[in-house]
Amino acid sequence: MFQPTCYEFITQERCVSSRWTLLALCVLAVGCTQQSGPPRVHLKGTVAYQGKPLEVGTIRITPLPGTEVPMTIIEFKDGKYDSHSDGGTGVPIGKHRVEINAYTAAEYAKRSGGGPFDPPPTNLLPAKFNENSTLELDLSSPPGPEMDHPFELK
Repeated sequence: MFQPTCYEFITQERCVSSRWTLLALCVLAVGCTQQSGPPRVHLKGTVAYQGKPLEVGTIRITPLPGTEVPMTIIEFKDGKYDSHSDGGTGVPIGKHRVEINAYTAAEYAKRSGGGPFDPPPTNLLPAKFNENSTLELDLSSPPGPEMDHPFELK
């Protein structure tokens, strides 16, 4: 009858242990790659004011009452935005209030490197598009996982 030596026994045990570890890591990797949180839409498009593309700025998408999802902030450049740029995950499904802030590229660059006590850059848009905005975005039933949406401000 075959009797494994101590060395053979330890090697087999490590081999079995390594297989279980590898299996556990694979299960963890699959579980961690799935997106958690509310369903989202890949939103992209253009931002223009009085027919002209805006240079740089932000689009703040805040859920309206009854929509329990996080706020989303998307940066735009040269009149274009994409909610998946810079590692973004899209905009949560639901009804939202939209605020758009636009700046000159020079002012926006200062803002990026500034501290919390530095004055904010001068917004080029009237308050009706940002702090007093009545703009709304209804993503309750988007046409698909990706949606083009132009913001044409007048």
